[in-house]
Amino acid sequence: MKDYSYIIDEACTGEKTPKLVRQIIPILVGWAKRKETNHTYGDLSRLLGYQDGRCIGHQLGSVQLVFQQLQEEAGLEKIPTLNALVSNARTGIPSGGFSYVHPKYDEMDLTEKQIIVENANNEAFNYEKWDYVLALLGLKPYLSQADEDIIRSGAFGFGGEGKEHKLMKEFIAAHPEAIDKQISEEGILEHILLSGDRVDVFFPKANVAVEVKPKLASDADILRGLFQCVKYKAILDAEAEVKGEIPDSEIILVIGGKLSQSNRNVQECLDIEVIEEF
Repeated sequence: MKDYSYIIDEACTGEKTPKLVRQIIPILVGWAKRKETNHTYGDLSRLLGYQDGRCIGHQLGSVQLVFQQLQEEAGLEKIPTLNALVSNARTGIPSGGFSYVHPKYDEMDLTEKQIIVENANNEAFNYEKWDYVLALLGLKPYLSQADEDIIRSGAFGFGGEGKEHKLMKEFIAAHPEAIDKQISEEGILEHILLSGDRVDVFFPKANVAVEVKPKLASDADILRGLFQCVKYKAILDAEAEVKGEIPDSEIILVIGGKLSQSNRNVQECLDIEVIEEF
């Protein structure tokens, strides 16, 4: 795949604009893929690290320029605009700067503007090549702020588990061959680590721990599972260290569904072994 990441530097003016555009595009793509239209300019500014809701119209215009140049150089069909996904908190639609995307926007009444915005967003929602566009520009999907917020809210407590989760754990414990490991022992369910954390399935002789997420698990729960694997390995290896043993634990995340593209990026970054569609 040809690298078109240079387009961002060519199309953007201003010292900080290329860096901001590299942050903005994955955020907007994530909103489009999740069909989110409730975000304001202030929301986007805060995600970029600014607390003062500063104007980002120039950067959004630069995103449009990047897409136009990418279309031409990569020979792509029309890339829908993402600028309509960001709105003025007061009016609920994009501000006057959207005329850069739709030249007659400022001449329209409110109803006409709303129709234009809705049509633009529907095009963005139905576009199937967003991941390809990101890859061409050398960008990775944005880690969902919504998923982060869900996890940090404490939404995942220690309540009862679902039937599918229980059956998956029990099956893996009794059939370790199902996770492609040469393990001859039966696994321990809900093994308690010295940190007090509980591992879904643990094979002590093989030093293999398995975290399980059922098919209906949300992307936020899968993201949490990836970081749980990081924690469990660190703790198991620490337990081995203090006992004078070799810290060589293996951690596997087994999920009933498939990783989202955002979570796949996290998985690759953290180098977590994941078994999908179990």
